[in-house]
Amino acid sequence: MSAPNPPRSPTLEVPRKSMELVDPGAKDLDESSDDGQVFTDARDTVMTPTRDTVLSPLTIPTTRVEKVDSSPSHGEVPGTPAYEKRLRDAVPDEIEIIPEGQRSRASSRAMASPSASPSLSPIPKTRVEKVDLASPSYGEVPGTVAWEKRKADAVPDAIDTATPENRSASPSHSPSLPIIPKTVLTRVDSEPAHSAVPGTDTYHFRQHDAMPDIIEKERQLSSKHQPASIENYAF
Repeated sequence: MSAPNPPRSPTLEVPRKSMELVDPGAKDLDESSDDGQVFTDARDTVMTPTRDTVLSPLTIPTTRVEKVDSSPSHGEVPGTPAYEKRLRDAVPDEIEIIPEGQRSRASSRAMASPSASPSLSPIPKTRVEKVDLASPSYGEVPGTVAWEKRKADAVPDAIDTATPENRSASPSHSPSLPIIPKTVLTRVDSEPAHSAVPGTDTYHFRQHDAMPDIIEKERQLSSKHQPASIENYAF
């Protein structure tokens, strides 16, 4: 005879373990086994620095400011908005005033000891050749739009006059530059060519074409290139 079921309680009870929830491999650990186990955290371990783990300190570059004169620069006048913004900037390590035409001490030291900074490449000089020094070039007329744009360009280091000697020597200095071919136009006769008549559509289109460098007239064929005359023979 089976035991009667206990009366149900109106409160919630912990459900019993089913067969799916029972882990046959789980077992309670003895209290004595806890003494032999030691758990450590990653923060508790201290790594001993070795030769490979020690990093060499990085070289902090020096901030240098070069000024032309001692007048206050932009952002150095107290009370201006630029001054308020410049207060958050870092203070430069070196400030040197270099008058116009002189060389800074840093560049002099670099030239005196090139082995100290072998990675620095020399700064190339800008050289301008003009055909006529008396006539102003494009952008050299004050008051024009080109003049305003050219003010932002760097000033060339040297301005020379283009001479035939310089032109003949220029290909040797730049052998990689391709030679620009000349355009030669050969006319067969003196009649106006196609699209050479003003007022036509082709004449309007040809206005955008480049002008030929040389225009020549085809020479008449020599007698040796002309066909021989046929003589009449009596049979």
